[in-house]
Amino acid sequence: MALLELKNINFSYQQEKAVENVRLSIEEGDFVAFIGPNGSGKSTLLKLILGYLTPDKGEILWQGQPASDVMDWSSIGYISQQVKEFNQSFPATVREIVGSNLYNKMGFIKFLNSSLEEKIAQALKLVDMEGFMRRKIGNLSGGQQQRVFIARLMVNDPDLIILDEPLVGLDIKAQDDFYRIIGEIKEKYNKTIIMVSHDIQVISRHANRVVCFEEGQVYSHRAREFSYDDYMYDLRQTNLRIIPRHEH
Repeated sequence: MALLELKNINFSYQQEKAVENVRLSIEEGDFVAFIGPNGSGKSTLLKLILGYLTPDKGEILWQGQPASDVMDWSSIGYISQQVKEFNQSFPATVREIVGSNLYNKMGFIKFLNSSLEEKIAQALKLVDMEGFMRRKIGNLSGGQQQRVFIARLMVNDPDLIILDEPLVGLDIKAQDDFYRIIGEIKEKYNKTIIMVSHDIQVISRHANRVVCFEEGQVYSHRAREFSYDDYMYDLRQTNLRIIPRHEH
């Protein structure tokens, strides 16, 4: 059974179609790369999966059941593009940033008990940041901050991790560290990952599925069968038509 299934999803902003007849099945343990030009529907589909938008038509299933009926949203960990734009002078520590994702588990008095403190420590250890717990988040490098935000989502042990262009602005070493950590999380905990990226050559080496977006429609490939050269050739064709080499 698929972890997440999209069945004939349609969504429009007023009269402008954003996604059209999207059919996509994501299995537990998949690492799925979302690629495509700006405005091709990637962000809209993520918002539909996250429940921020409701489909005009179609159905989203979570483990075979309608997501709107059964979804525990803490089962999804999400890092948005906007996370890199937070106020660098915000006086929160790494511990506080990660712990903020445990608010619903803090009880009536809203404090971190020893069990929750252990969750924070384990999440930071997972991203090699356990020694930075008392550091101010604004004093960290971009790569270190990104690791903290991975720890923040992992502290709730999500089933699905969604990463929306998480590597923008990071140097090559930070990007390599990111892929190493995400790879370790996937392998050790069998997490399912959806990641949006414009670095097509790199992500297609890490993902096992590549989903191409074109004018609100999606075309899914096994990563080993995906050709970067064919993809770029098709993008250069008239009207960005990439249909001939794709299958639903």
